[in-house]
Amino acid sequence: MVAVWLFVAINFVHLWVLRIARWSLTTIGATSVLVLLVVSSYSLMHLTPPGCWATDAESTRTLLPPRARYVRRAGGVVLNLDHFCGWLGAPIGLRNRKFYLQFTVYSLALMASALMLDLVDACDVARCMRELSPFTKASLCQEHELRESALCAKRPSGEAQLARDPSLERTFACRFAVCMERAASMYGAAYTWLLQFLVVVNFFVTVGYARWAWTLLSLAARNRSVLCPDDDRYDVGVMANLRQIFGPRPMLWALPLPGSETRFEGLEFPLNPHPSCSSPPPIEEKAAAEEQKQRKLV
Repeated sequence: MVAVWLFVAINFVHLWVLRIARWSLTTIGATSVLVLLVVSSYSLMHLTPPGCWATDAESTRTLLPPRARYVRRAGGVVLNLDHFCGWLGAPIGLRNRKFYLQFTVYSLALMASALMLDLVDACDVARCMRELSPFTKASLCQEHELRESALCAKRPSGEAQLARDPSLERTFACRFAVCMERAASMYGAAYTWLLQFLVVVNFFVTVGYARWAWTLLSLAARNRSVLCPDDDRYDVGVMANLRQIFGPRPMLWALPLPGSETRFEGLEFPLNPHPSCSSPPPIEEKAAAEEQKQRKLV
């Protein structure tokens, strides 16, 4: 989790501290709302118990409720355990799964917004590169930004013949240097040079996080879990599935509010009347079947 918040902090410093030119009030307001939603959902996910059915390992010897698992780090049996998130250090179960999904979606929106803001300034540099494409190196070296640059130093005598070719003078390096210097004068030198790195990093992080968010939401819509992604015995329709996670009022599904977690008991689940034949029975049902078989033998 330290790595996640460190990445958020780097983007915050880059976009809001190092950038000389300030963003519009609309951008500031929208980003502030996203940060508030991320922090709220993250806090509620940790403060809300995941849904403990029992608090000791001895209880695992009895027949567990459907979809419940014993989690040692949670100190008991968690109802409807989705998975244990190692990044956040918390089990995701019946009660806090809503806040975990909210945290995932809002974190993705925050990462995507950082990427979009970076692309806005990166597009300015690309637009400048396109505008300077007709200029030669000699004309670009007359710019104030490049007069002291090593790119404009005199070439050795052996390269004099090459320097006479105008097509060779239209170099990418000169155009890029001019555009970066212009961007540095507008946004700040540290911000501009860090922009090259963060555009690439934010893109790959956003794409990777989007795939994880899509996986979680698709599993939730089909009433499946990360631990049992192919078990469709509890899929009773998208809206009914989401009500088991987010609560009965769809208007509040997007809001991370205290006490808004689902009131679903999690001891019994409605079953899909037409489950897939390939769905394997969960671990606790296998154990119960074996126990019943032993009793019949006795």
